[in-house]
Amino acid sequence: MEQEASHQEISVSEVLQRMWRHRGLFFILPILFAAITLAGLAIWSIQLRNPIVYYVGLKGIQDGRYPNGAQFSPNDLLIPQVIEAVASQFAIQDQAALRAAFQIRSGSPLEEGVNAKYRKLFANRALTTTENDALASRYKEELSQAVNSGIRIDFNFRSLGLDKAMGMAVAAALPEAWTKIYPRLFKVVLDTRLQDVGVSKTVTELNDTSSLLFANQAINNLRRGLSIIIEDDRLNSIATRDGNNGASLMQDLDRFSTLYFDPLFHSVKANDPVSETYVRQVEFEVANQQRQLAGFSETIRDLQNFRNTKRDLGGAPSDASSVNTAGVQLNESGINEIAGLVERATLADYLKGVLDKRQEKLVRISVLQKELAVLNSPLPAGMDAAFATAATQQFKTIVDEYTELLALARQRLSETLGTLYVPVSSPAVVGSAFPSRSLLYLGLSILAGLLSAGAISLLRETISTGGRDKMPKLIAISKKA
Repeated sequence: MEQEASHQEISVSEVLQRMWRHRGLFFILPILFAAITLAGLAIWSIQLRNPIVYYVGLKGIQDGRYPNGAQFSPNDLLIPQVIEAVASQFAIQDQAALRAAFQIRSGSPLEEGVNAKYRKLFANRALTTTENDALASRYKEELSQAVNSGIRIDFNFRSLGLDKAMGMAVAAALPEAWTKIYPRLFKVVLDTRLQDVGVSKTVTELNDTSSLLFANQAINNLRRGLSIIIEDDRLNSIATRDGNNGASLMQDLDRFSTLYFDPLFHSVKANDPVSETYVRQVEFEVANQQRQLAGFSETIRDLQNFRNTKRDLGGAPSDASSVNTAGVQLNESGINEIAGLVERATLADYLKGVLDKRQEKLVRISVLQKELAVLNSPLPAGMDAAFATAATQQFKTIVDEYTELLALARQRLSETLGTLYVPVSSPAVVGSAFPSRSLLYLGLSILAGLLSAGAISLLRETISTGGRDKMPKLIAISKKA
């Protein structure tokens, strides 16, 4: 029995010898398994829909609005006229499929950097609830700024049967078509601040009430337009042919008002029918502005009362809200506290907007009341015809210079805002050609081939050896028989 057991034991050297006799399997099977795995990965890669991604930054679009105040949406790039232009450029017949191949959203390459930055900050387990709230607020604000600064264009070029080079060209052509077509259709690049500050070049003699009242309105427009040009860094360097820019024209207007217009306007007759009508209209406007002011004041009181009521009903925060302050996890009380902070911040922003509007009404009422005071108490002495003629000539010169400057400013804005985007990245395919972990799958398949080769070689050797051992026994049995 011991001899039989020792005969059945197999040493490591014998195993290696058996494997060496079938060494061809260790070459063929790993290659075969690897080939099968590569074929599967290739089929899988064909089914992948790795899109071409193209990031562009927005120009002239601030707070989600075009220069004229219209609301911006990333889907503006997918209007039928833009899709039709791109389809015609690349001879793509199915416009519906072309539109479906695009996915447009707000985005920026900076998103991942912001996320990585705050992931590290949030990983600090020593953050208190208050510090976590402040960090979350900063993260939300910074991420929002990064995302809203541009748009991300995803283009599934394979769904249209296009190659990579053609897909990149189509992706780049979409914002180019948008910036050419959309402003022409909807006039979104016009800066509305300069649209209602024009002044008629027809200047009548400043010698009666109606002409002086007209000139007064024109001077108000002049001041508003020049203020916009002076405060805008893109426009304050523009000058007319005579070398006048916004600042110099403002000085000329102030000098004209002091030397010519104020003496004429302050001597307007109070009992003139035109003057009386104008005074009445101004009084009505003052009353209207005061009613609006009262409405804003009431709104402010309501907001303050609401905040006080919410604070009284909410009471002091419970002890539960400070549990687990060493970590970044929040319980229900902490979440409610954050919701309260967001609500209070929203109310604060709205309250600030109402206060700003209320202040604008106060300024407007003050200007109108000053104008009423001037018209209701005119100077007793009037100016002679020569003075009025000289004032008219001075005013005409200022109006001509302002009209030229305004046209140049509008042209500059049109050129500056002519392109609504700037490329931030080149169009590129996102993701690898093969599925993730393809090398791991290939390595495992080679290992499986080696193990299979070893198992088959040992099995074949065992079967072969067992057959040879049985042959002598069969021969002996047949001889005895």
